[in-house]
Amino acid sequence: MTGKPKKHFQNGGSRVRHTARPHSDLDLVAFTFPTQRRSVSELGEALSESNLPFIVDLHVWDEVPEQFHEIIRKEYVVLQESIQTNMRELDYGR
Repeated sequence: MTGKPKKHFQNGGSRVRHTARPHSDLDLVAFTFPTQRRSVSELGEALSESNLPFIVDLHVWDEVPEQFHEIIRKEYVVLQESIQTNMRELDYGR
């Protein structure tokens, strides 16, 4: 991977709600700059080739269908936050 996205990653879905089963997928959303999309794509490939015991679905916020934005806003856990970014700076399309 050429570099980590500089925004942050959030986890959502059944693993946040504590309803996941052993092989439930892990839903990740990356908040990135357009220039970081290649890094996110490379991370997605690395995760799909990993030996994790579950599938990781990695999405970029700007590419997630609008109908899912509210669901994601309601329940999430920040997994990695950039040093230069805090939650108040994120554009959730509000």
